[in-house]
Amino acid sequence: MPATHNAPVVIASSKKLYRRIETAGKNATNNAAMTIQKAIQAEIPPPRGAGNFPGYAAKGTLRGDVIVRKAVQNRTTGGMFASGFRATVQMDKRGKSRKYQLIHEYGGIIRPKRANYLVFPEPPGGAPRNAPIPGNKAFQFFWKGRSHIAAKAVRIKAKHYWRDGFNTGIKRARNIIPNEMSRVK
Repeated sequence: MPATHNAPVVIASSKKLYRRIETAGKNATNNAAMTIQKAIQAEIPPPRGAGNFPGYAAKGTLRGDVIVRKAVQNRTTGGMFASGFRATVQMDKRGKSRKYQLIHEYGGIIRPKRANYLVFPEPPGGAPRNAPIPGNKAFQFFWKGRSHIAAKAVRIKAKHYWRDGFNTGIKRARNIIPNEMSRVK
């Protein structure tokens, strides 16, 4: 009596399930990374001084330089099954905001490199004032009908956009991967 078995059907079914799990894992990793990216971008104060930092005149380049590198597979040695996926959220090293990224995250003092003074529009009346910088020279002047400030040095307040945004993003992304994987059938 010949023996029969359904091994080919079981193997084909398990390969299909493996591909669905793999696709769901990749999508979940990408979605989690984009959630973290959006949380970091939300912590960067919007242009024209709105948000937590009145008087901060952002142009949006810092926000645009938060990028996501799509998910890639982490392969285990000697086996068909992957150990998972990895996506990276980072600041674009070639971006226009490269020189501003650290000063806005941690704060500090900036000075002019080529000119004698840093010139910027005067912050709104309710904007918080930073601690004075010893030996700094600053003056107010009017140009094109607006009040401006010229200063030898300016203290930039730490915004901690990366730290705070990353922590918020991680909290939001925790449920994405289990939710995506639970949909696999």
